[in-house]
Parts: sequence; C-alpha cells; structure tokens
Amino acid sequence: MQAAARAPGEGVLGELFAVLSASEVVVPVRGEGPEGPELAVQEDTDGAVTFFAFSDVQAMRAAAPSETPHVTMSSPVLARTVLAEPRATLVVDAGESHAGRLSRPQLEALRDGLSPTSEETAETTENSDLRLFPLQSELAEPLVAAVRDAAASEEAVHAVHAFEGSFRSGVRHRFLGVAFIPGADPSSREPALRAMVEVSRPHLAPEEPIDIIALEGEVVDPALAAGQLLWQRGELRA
Repeated sequence: MQAAARAPGEGVLGELFAVLSASEVVVPVRGEGPEGPELAVQEDTDGAVTFFAFSDVQAMRAAAPSETPHVTMSSPVLARTVLAEPRATLVVDAGESHAGRLSRPQLEALRDGLSPTSEETAETTENSDLRLFPLQSELAEPLVAAVRDAAASEEAVHAVHAFEGSFRSGVRHRFLGVAFIPGADPSSREPALRAMVEVSRPHLAPEEPIDIIALEGEVVDPALAAGQLLWQRGELRA
C-alpha cells in the first residue's frame, strides 16, 4: 500500500472531509497486539509515519491485498490516534482520484469536529489543555428547560452557558459552564454542579458525554466567547 504524496487542495480537501464526516471509516490493521488490533502504518526512513483510512472496504481492497484485515473507527478517534504519533499523518482513500494526505493541523480540525475550510476556531485557556468551541447544534428544549429550572433553584448560581470542548486531544463534546454569584458560599458550588448533572442526564443519549464545570479563573473569557447563554439570574432568554 503506497501513500499518496500530495497534500489536498481546497476542493479535494472538502471531498476528503466529506468522506471522513461519515460515522466510521475503514482502517487496515497489521495484526492483533497485546492491547487490541495494531493499525497498519508505513514507516519512512526519516522516521515519518503514515496511517491509512478508507471510505469503505471496496476502496481499501483496491489499494491493499484482499486478505488485509481491517477495523472500523470514527474519524475523530482515528485523528486522535494519528496525532499521538509526533511525526504521523493520515492518507485517505489511497489510490482514488480524491486521495490525499491530511496535515497535522487538518487532523486537529478533524479531531475537534471542525471543517478545514471553516472560519471556526477553538477558544483556548492559557494554563490548561481545555479547548472550547461554539455549539454545533442547538440543545434539546427539554434539556434547556431542566437546566434553567435547576439553576433558578440554586441561589448561588448566577448564569449557565453551553458550549463544546475537549480536554487535551480528547473527543469534542458538550459542556455546561456554571457561573456563581461573587461571594457565594463555596460549599454551595458542589451541590449546584451536582444538581445540573442530575437534571441533564435524563435528556441525553446513554453514551452521550457532557461535562459541567464552574466558570472561574482563566476559563471564564474563553467560555463566554464560545458559549451560548442559557440562563442568567434576573434574565431568561427565550
């Protein structure tokens, strides 16, 4: 299996990300390792490593021997795996007319659920690995209503913001950021955050992650820049 050498232009890049936006891609493996399947890679003499992904099994069979084993992976998880190797890149649909190699910045965009041609960027914090993004889709109204009711019942809560984020190279997912009233009793924070968790969980899919954090310190400005205000004491947005 030979890696495509070219970097995709904007048009081809759009095609590649359209392939990768599917829920899963086909990834060839070279065998079973102690921690599960070992992904097939091409290692160059200069130490660079190339991973491969295909839109379907037929595309993989056109580029690799028919007996090549494979697994299916979500594209953000695969991007995170590739980025864990310091000098690795990813070739998509090797042998096809739209084949191309994704750069490290493009892999970061894929990991974070961003379009490579989008102007959307992450809001970052100075001293942590938390990356914040605007919501890709609106929260379900029952979830919003439950969060608003819970916030209103907690006297220490000043406002609740919704956004998306990831820790380090983790998968991007939803967050609720809770701002507390200045001078509020610190012991009231944990019960308020726990209440948000309890009312949110029934309105999420079983495997859908959500983090609920206190908005304080260096997190405040990025969260306000990326977030959507769900509720504020004395003001309720329709």
